[in-house]
Amino acid sequence: MIIGITGSYGTGKTTVAREFAKRGAAVIDADKLVHSFIRPAVRKKLSKIVFKKKAYLQLICRVIHPLVIKKIKDRIKKLSLKKKIIVIDAPLLIECGLEKLVDKLIVVKASRQIQLRRLKEKTGFSQAQILRRINFQIPLRKKLKLADFIIDNDGKLTYTRVQVGEVWRKIINNSLVKGGKRWKS
Repeated sequence: MIIGITGSYGTGKTTVAREFAKRGAAVIDADKLVHSFIRPAVRKKLSKIVFKKKAYLQLICRVIHPLVIKKIKDRIKKLSLKKKIIVIDAPLLIECGLEKLVDKLIVVKASRQIQLRRLKEKTGFSQAQILRRINFQIPLRKKLKLADFIIDNDGKLTYTRVQVGEVWRKIINNSLVKGGKRWKS
């Protein structure tokens, strides 16, 4: 079973993916794959350029995303021989059309206030820089409408862990019953 985890910038997708990994899922981190194609110094220069205009970001995405998608598909093939559950942690999962690859879509949400606080602490970006990046993604409210499961990551990590545990149990129970075919919760 392939699970997609997405959300908006700073909602805690990677934290949720790590919680799935602790339960035995294999995790494919799309951001790490993107980073494997672009040197750190170039990434910094590119981020200053691409977040000025959507057209610049779209151009970079047209070049990088096919490479990343191919790597994700290759990893899925390899990991599916060893693991029953594979998680794709991808901020642009829907934007890239990767939701077609997943059996279940989890959207991680957090309030804008929490996103801003987390991202200021993590990145040191200004509020304007953070909002620009958030606004270049599909709005979170639209992603939520596509979700099979929603994890509210506004609270403490313990609450997030409880939600992940509940989703994990539902996925495990239904994958055993349904033989891994797509189902709605």
